[in-house]
Amino acid sequence: MSIDAELQHSIELMDKHSLVWGLSYRNVSLKQNAVTSADHSQDLGAAFAEDQFRATDRLTVFLGGRLDNHPLVKSRFSPRGGLLYTVKEGQVAHAVRCPGLPRPHAVGFLF
Repeated sequence: MSIDAELQHSIELMDKHSLVWGLSYRNVSLKQNAVTSADHSQDLGAAFAEDQFRATDRLTVFLGGRLDNHPLVKSRFSPRGGLLYTVKEGQVAHAVRCPGLPRPHAVGFLF
């Protein structure tokens, strides 16, 4: 079982800048079963911020980072950067990702 909560807010800083920031929390619990010898529970927290700078009408620059707190690896910072170039207004893209099997190790459990 998992419990997820996220808070996200956007602020216009200047004419061409906007800041997106937020916090997230996840509690993951696994009950004793044939694979685990005891109950497991983890609290995962994160804070993130990103500056979106509209350099031109078609080019947006993204700079930001995320600080994750995990009980096994402690705190980790992940920087993020990117460019978005709009070729033509009104274009639409579509992406599909097929669901996979649940993986307990994906949330950080070590057995």
